[in-house]
Amino acid sequence: MRILTLAAVLLLTVALGAQVKVGAGDPAPVFKGKWFNHANTSLEDLEGKVVFLDVWRTWCGPCTAQIPHLNTLSKEYESKGLVVVGITTESKSLVTKHIEKHRMKFPIAIVESDEERNYGITGFPTSLLIDTDGTILWRGHPAAFEREFSENDLEKVLARARVFPEVPSRYGTVKKNIDKGALGKAWIEAEKKLAKDSSIGELVAVQDRIVEMVNSRMEQAAEAMDEEAFGEACLIYEEIVADFSGMAEAEQAATKIDELEADALCAKDIKAAKKFESAMKSWRDGKFDKALKGLRSVAKQFEGTSTAYRAEELIDKHGD
Repeated sequence: MRILTLAAVLLLTVALGAQVKVGAGDPAPVFKGKWFNHANTSLEDLEGKVVFLDVWRTWCGPCTAQIPHLNTLSKEYESKGLVVVGITTESKSLVTKHIEKHRMKFPIAIVESDEERNYGITGFPTSLLIDTDGTILWRGHPAAFEREFSENDLEKVLARARVFPEVPSRYGTVKKNIDKGALGKAWIEAEKKLAKDSSIGELVAVQDRIVEMVNSRMEQAAEAMDEEAFGEACLIYEEIVADFSGMAEAEQAATKIDELEADALCAKDIKAAKKFESAMKSWRDGKFDKALKGLRSVAKQFEGTSTAYRAEELIDKHGD
C-alpha cells in the first residue's frame, strides 16, 4: 500500500463509521488526541516514526504495572525512532495525577471515546505497534510484546524510521535536505564534504543511516515482489525514487518500476494498488462504509491480483 506518514494518519479527526477490531496488517484508525504532557511532543514529532500505542486507564491495575516496562521501552528505543504513546479517554485531572504519581515518562494523549472505540478495545491495557506508514504490525498485551515480536523484527521496522544522528549547524545543507525529506540529496551533500575530509564522523554516521534506510525500503519492496504483490512493490519503489533521488538505489528502483509497468499482470496490480490506496484514504478519513465499497470495487475489477486478495481479506474481516 502507498506509504503515508504517521502524522498524516493520526491528524485526521473523523471517527470510522462502525466499530472494528483492527490488528496486524490493518491501517491504524484515526485519532486526534489532546496532548498535555511532554510539551514538546506533537503529531508532527511522530512523522516517520514507529509508534508503540498503549491504550490504558488510571483504574486499571495491570496498566499501572506496565508503566516501568513502557518507560524502559521508550528509553531503549527512542533514539532509534520508536515513540511510546499512551491514550485514554479519562479526564485531564485524573490522568495528570496518575502521570505524576507513577512517573510516566512517555507522551500521553486524551482521545474521544469514539476515536478509541475504532480500535475495538475489549480490555486494558491493549497495545499496538504501528509502522511508519500507519500500518499496524502487532496487537496484544504490552507485557507480551518482546515475546511475540522479536527484537530482530523490531530492528528491521526501526530501520525505516526517519531518525538521524545530530548534524552540526556548520553542515547546514545536509541538515536542510534531511529536514525536507530529500535524503538522497543529503547523502550527496555529505559525500561532497567527506571527499574533502573523510574524518568527519557526524557525516559518516548520517550517510550510514541513510543507506540503512534505503536498503530497508529496497528489502521491503523485494519482499513484496516475492509475494507477487507487484502493485505494493511499485508504490514502495516510487517512494524510494522520490526520497533517495541521486543515489544508486533510486536508479535501481526506477528501473524496477519500468519493468513492472511493462508487464501486463504487474501493470494491472499497480492500478489495483492505487485504487486500493484510495479506499484506504477513505478508511483513514473515517468513511468506513465508503472504504468498504471501494475495496469491493477493487476485488471485483482486479480479480486475481494480489491487491484484490488483500481487499477481500479486509472485506471479510470488517465487512457486514
